[in-house]
Amino acid sequence: MPTVVGQIDAVSELFNGQGDIIVFDKPADLSVATLKTLANPKSLGDIKLDSTSWSGDDPTVNLIKNEQGETVITTVEAGTFGFEFTAMSTSQAMLTKLFGASAVSASFTTNTDLFATDSVVTGFGTTPTIVECPIMVVNSTLNKSIIFPNAEIVSNLTIEDKVYCIKCKVTAKNINTANLKTVMVISGAVDYSA
Repeated sequence: MPTVVGQIDAVSELFNGQGDIIVFDKPADLSVATLKTLANPKSLGDIKLDSTSWSGDDPTVNLIKNEQGETVITTVEAGTFGFEFTAMSTSQAMLTKLFGASAVSASFTTNTDLFATDSVVTGFGTTPTIVECPIMVVNSTLNKSIIFPNAEIVSNLTIEDKVYCIKCKVTAKNINTANLKTVMVISGAVDYSA
């Protein structure tokens, strides 16, 4: 009797579009963290249209051949997982989260100083703009997500279409615990009700 070819998917599950990018607080101890314990999820809000792209490195294969040109040994170098995007807000909260910025104390006097009395001052640039925290991309129907539980986010200011924005490059760092892996796909709706 011939072997019957089956199908892996009964119905294909596509990750289509992008509905949101969410960041979390960095866990104190990744070795015991779980998806449930990832704290303080925050949407990054407006992401510039079509700015999100995959930036992970493809895996490479090195073929070691003999004098006859036949492959004797194959070595493989794993790829990396990463993406980049452009966040459009430059609020104090966004600069603090993505740059590690901090509030700068400043008081201004009406009709004396250059700035309004209610001005908010945020400072950054004294340390590298690298932030480590979990980050998640949610699809356009908000029912499927890809999360990097141990991510490194490198950010810089950029100007696109006359708007100053925050350009972010995200790289997944290796993690392999019972509850967290380097990249995780979650098939299930994101709860925005809280």
